[in-house]
Amino acid sequence: QVQFKRQSYEAILRRLSLAQGRILGTTTPYIMGWLKHEVVDRWRAGDPDYDVIQGSSLWNPAFPREEYERAQLSLPPWKFQMFYEGQFERPAGSIYDCFDDGNITKRFDIPSAWPRFVGHDFGPNNTAAVWFAHDPATGYLYVYRTYHAGGLSAFDHAQEFKAASFGETILKRVGGSQVEEGWREAFRSAGWPIVAPRKDRAEVEVGINAVYGWVKAKKLFVFSDLDEYLDEITSYSRELDEAYDPTEKIADKSRYHLMDCTRYMLGDFRPERLAPMNPGLMRYPSFGGEQQDALAGRRYRSFGG
Repeated sequence: QVQFKRQSYEAILRRLSLAQGRILGTTTPYIMGWLKHEVVDRWRAGDPDYDVIQGSSLWNPAFPREEYERAQLSLPPWKFQMFYEGQFERPAGSIYDCFDDGNITKRFDIPSAWPRFVGHDFGPNNTAAVWFAHDPATGYLYVYRTYHAGGLSAFDHAQEFKAASFGETILKRVGGSQVEEGWREAFRSAGWPIVAPRKDRAEVEVGINAVYGWVKAKKLFVFSDLDEYLDEITSYSRELDEAYDPTEKIADKSRYHLMDCTRYMLGDFRPERLAPMNPGLMRYPSFGGEQQDALAGRRYRSFGG
């Protein structure tokens, strides 16, 4: 069920490590989350470490066909396929319902000249960050690194960020709500400056709409080995009402820290305005004028607006 987190699956794997034990899991599909990406998709790709058996309720000789047919007539198609056929379908309420395999790519070596951006989310137990690389030739953004940890000071987190980003051209770091200036100041003092998201795009729904535009336009790609990120973006959903219609409330919102990082960062971008351009002069939004790329020696000009 949705309450069974990816962390629980990882804990089971650790406890089986010494004996190289096997896992038998039985469930009804509920969401398009880690189970699909980390188990079912790997099985479909031919990974010999995984085997999946998907069965219909009618495989059970004791299951009444009348009940099966009643459910088929009365339930939304996605719910019937998941609960009675054992097939993964995108449930109603999925926020990034346009995210699919076309937004996932295998990891590759990112050219050192590509500019990078980092989105942040703050918290004593859930400090998170997402790194984006921009391809000047295509205008595409690539999610290539994530961070999610707790129990450290802002200074210690900042040292982790610096070490991970060594040698990279970080043009901008955005994070937190408008009222979290204390966190930003702590990171600035630690040598990792983070700015607040733009006021006109700081609302949750505005940020979600910005990310949706990137995903739908197939201009945002995620490296396939970023399991936690893929789990979040495919399970990020709205609560459903009694008629299975989505409400405005985000389900279990407090656990989607990487999604918060993403909307904070991409709220500053508009995919239709990051089309491929002359790589010698790229324009980026909200930097307050020209920026000097210290590593590549190029000039970057603000979009404005």
